[in-house]
This record gives sequence, C-alpha cells and structure tokens, in this order.
Amino acid sequence: MYLFSALQDQGLNPQKGEGAGPDFSVLIEGRRYWIEAVAPGKGNGADQVPAMDFDCHEARLVPHAQIQLRYAASIADKAGKWPGWLEKGIVKEGDGFLIALNGFGCNEFMDATPPLFVRACLGIGHPTIAIDAKTLEVVDSFYAFSDSITKKSGEAVSTTPLLNPAFAHVSGVMHSLAFCGARRGSLLEGMEFLQNPLASIPFPGEAVAGFRRYSWSERGLTTINPEPAWDEDPDLEAE
Repeated sequence: MYLFSALQDQGLNPQKGEGAGPDFSVLIEGRRYWIEAVAPGKGNGADQVPAMDFDCHEARLVPHAQIQLRYAASIADKAGKWPGWLEKGIVKEGDGFLIALNGFGCNEFMDATPPLFVRACLGIGHPTIAIDAKTLEVVDSFYAFSDSITKKSGEAVSTTPLLNPAFAHVSGVMHSLAFCGARRGSLLEGMEFLQNPLASIPFPGEAVAGFRRYSWSERGLTTINPEPAWDEDPDLEAE
C-alpha cells in the first residue's frame, strides 16, 4: 500500500490487480505497466543477513553480499512469474512489467553508492583505484565488475539480471528502504527507479520524476535526482 500511495502522489492512477496476477498496474500513454511488489527478509541459513548490533561499538563490514543475494533472489523469483501470467492471459503481450522492492526487511544498514539494489541488477562491484607502481599516483578509479556472488554452499548467484536478455520482459526495478510505520514527509522521499537497459518495453522514467532514477549505458551509470517536492512556497529561498 505504501508504493500504491506513493504512485498516487506521483500523479499516477494505480489499479489493483485481480486474482493470482501482479499486485497492481498503471496506465501510461495507452500502455499498461504491471507492478509486482516484494519485501525480502533477512533469509535463513549461512547466507542470512545479520541483524544490526546496536550495542557493538566496533567498526564492522556492512554485509553487502548477503543483502544483494536477497535482492537478486527476489528479482529472479518475481521475474519468473511473468511467463505464467502471460500464458493465462492475466497480462498481455506489449504490457510492461516492473518489480518493486522494499528493502527495509533485509537492509537496515546505511545503503551503498551506487545503491545495493542497483549493484544486484547490474553487476557493479566495489570501488577500485589503479595506482602507478613507480609514482604511486592514482591513475584511474572505477567500480569493479562483479557478475555473481558465491553463496556459502559454493553456488554462484547472478548479480546481472538486467544485463541478461532473459530478463528483457522486466521494464525496470523500483526500490525503497521506507518503513511506512515511521514515515514522515513526502511518500516519494527515498523512492528509486532503475531502468532495464535491455527492456523490450521500456518504462518512461519521467512518469516517476519524484523518484531518484538510474539508467545504464556504455558510458556507465547515470543518476537523475528527483524533482523537489515543495511543502512550502517554492518562491521562498532557503537561507
């Protein structure tokens, strides 16, 4: 319901889905985009995301890999439902499809840059620098490519679903870390959208101009910050 209300605040008119299909849909310029929402938890077993220890006063690594595994599993699961919905006539050829993640249940840590859900979709790894061995000067900086994460069992899980043509039916991925029970201010605050660069039915990003939007190309990741939501007179400048 949080995403439903946020889309309403964005000026869209979401409609609740029926039966065993996607959760709801929006109609934009005559095309229907179905939205399937999921809130991954911390998981179970050896790859479970550890809980935040608020009594610990030592620096610790953020469990990026475990969180990305939860995102990747949710995306793969929801993407896999589309062919069945299509076969049953619940959705139609030419419809768009969005997966909406709420990461609050698996990510109570400060998120990364780029966000972990983006990394779990595009294979973006750790920030890396190249240093000249003679001068010790930094000659390049970039994000390493990481196409998978290996679970404790040895199984490799793909972190490049949106670079895989098999996921072309997914128009994009929405994301938020919001907890609706403690929400203040605009519902659009913290909402994010990642366009699938291989989407067969691209989603018009300008339709969610209040979201922070990400797109991927040969030049790398592009970020478009959300348009400001004025709670006061926009003519008043901040001091």
